[in-house]
Amino acid sequence: MTGRDLGRVAYEAYVQSCGGLSVHGDKLPDWAGQKPAIREHWRAAADAVLILADLADDPEAPARRAYRAHAGVTGNDVPWGATTKDTRAAWAAAAAAAVEPR
Repeated sequence: MTGRDLGRVAYEAYVQSCGGLSVHGDKLPDWAGQKPAIREHWRAAADAVLILADLADDPEAPARRAYRAHAGVTGNDVPWGATTKDTRAAWAAAAAAAVEPR
């Protein structure tokens, strides 16, 4: 499951848990009726949860995912296991910074 799917699941659970009303008492729209920007915020939150769950299971998983995504864009064909310890540490720091609260 991706952040796109989980964003919707999380939003729908939120709507159900608050009785379909916003903090101001307004009726919340269903997922399809929600503003695109709001849907993207829920997706981003779900992506962050997935990254943190990966960290709990495998501390290098988010770094590997980020490295592979970057490699796919740049054409870099160096496998994760062949990278240096410093490279892996730099990608781990970048992946962690992406989900740090601002």
